[in-house]
Parts: sequence; structure tokens; C-alpha cells
Amino acid sequence: QFAVAEARRSARRIVGYCLPPGAKALVRRLHHRPNKDWAREEARLQMFPASTKGVTNLLGPEIEFADAASFLATAHRLFHRQLYRFVVSTDSPKVIDCGAGIGLSVLYMKALYPRAHVIAFEPDPGLFALLEVNVRRFQLEDVDLRREAAWIATGVAQFRCHPKGEGRLTVREVEPDTLEVKTARLRELLDTRIDFLKITVQGAEADVLADCADVLGAVDRVFVGYRSSLDRPQQLDSILRVLREGGLRV
Repeated sequence: QFAVAEARRSARRIVGYCLPPGAKALVRRLHHRPNKDWAREEARLQMFPASTKGVTNLLGPEIEFADAASFLATAHRLFHRQLYRFVVSTDSPKVIDCGAGIGLSVLYMKALYPRAHVIAFEPDPGLFALLEVNVRRFQLEDVDLRREAAWIATGVAQFRCHPKGEGRLTVREVEPDTLEVKTARLRELLDTRIDFLKITVQGAEADVLADCADVLGAVDRVFVGYRSSLDRPQQLDSILRVLREGGLRV
């Protein structure tokens, strides 16, 4: 209830700002509880086979997804629990989304702050195609989509795709069933104030944050999705240390 109340107060600050119909639908969805239409569509999506592409109007305009179960889980986390909710003093915050997937996180940011400037990274070519379609269908403005992986260097790297949006940069230079993707050094974007930084990069978060350690003072809020891997040492302690030393309260 607190999260919804804060989001509504944020929305009221947008006075006289003309939103396109798709963005208006997102704002309405953010501020209203699920209804019978939501429950009916949710039941339909639950019958979808795993890793099957589809289309839904759960958030208003049609949105394309790569996996129904993953879509529903993310929609609940964002639009019900408001996992990425943040409060700032401006109605046009700067947001960086590392690991945007099909774009649900971008849609949420723009529902919370329609004037936000969002830079969204997604290296998976299949997911990026859906991301482009969904952002265009919702008529979102001031969204910079980049088909790159946020990383510690600008160049290329091997990437393993996953139908449920859990693709990752690989540990070794070449592995079976991988493809080459472009990478961008995240720290190069932290030379100016960033209101919200989301890092969900499936195991690369410790490396990316360590590379940004001395410039995290430019970031007001960070959301990090930690993914442990059996073939790598545990790194949660180092992530928390980097965040604290960067002046962020964990």
C-alpha cells in the first residue's frame, strides 16, 4: 500500500504532460489492483507451453513475450509488488537498465515516471527484438535501447542465450551454443547523475560493479539481481562491500 501511495503521489506531479495512449495504459495499470480481466488473462497464460512466444494485453496494449511463465512472474514482481519502486524529487529521473529483457522493467519505469530518461541494455538478439516491439507499441518516448551487454569493457564477448531471459556472458572465450555480442563499459555512463541503476546481468554483476566501484557516487539508487553459479566462487560479499564503499546504504 505504501508503494502504491508513493507511486500515485509521483504520478500527480506530472501536470499538463500529454502521454501517448500506450503510456497512459501503463500508468492506469500501475495504480489499480488486478481485476477479473487480469485473472482471466493470467489463467490463459498459465496454460502456455514453456518457452513459447505469445502476445497478451495484460498491461493494456498488446505486449509480446518469449515465455509466459517468466512474463507472469516478472509482471507480478513489478506491477503488484513494485520491486523496482523508487522515489526521487524530480519527475524526469535518469535510469539505466542493464538486462532489460523484453522490456517489462522499462515499461514499469515509464509507468512510475513517464518523463524518465531510460537507457536499456539487452544483448540477446531475440529478446531485444521483442523489447523494440514492446517499447514502440506502448509509444514510449525518451528510451534509448542498446543491443549490447553492460560489461567491464567496450568490445565483444561470447553470450549464451536462454528462452526465459536468463542468458549470460560466458566464462570462457568460446563455448558451444554461444554467439558473439557487443559489450559496453557501464562505468562510462556514470560520469553524470543517475537516479536509478538496475543490474540484472545473470552472473556478471560482481565484475560490473567492481569496475564501477570508484564512480558509484554518481548513482542515487541501485537494484542488483545476484546470480550465484556453481562454477564460480560466491561473490555476494564482494558485491555488498563495493556498494557500501561506494556510499550506498544496503
